[in-house]
Amino acid sequence: MSQYSGPLVLDVLYFAALTPKGQAERLAYVTEFIEEAKASGLVKQAIERAGLRGVQVAPPGNPK
Repeated sequence: MSQYSGPLVLDVLYFAALTPKGQAERLAYVTEFIEEAKASGLVKQAIERAGLRGVQVAPPGNPK
């Protein structure tokens, strides 16, 4: 996961919210990417680089 940059992670998170119904394979891929990004610390780094305050990474496996 270290090859991905902060903006890419935030873009993927944004597009995950826009995954249309009926796209189970796409949703599964995005979910796996997000879980790996959270576990590796990549999401936390992206949040820090973006200067976002008061934002925390959701716990693993937490869909909300």
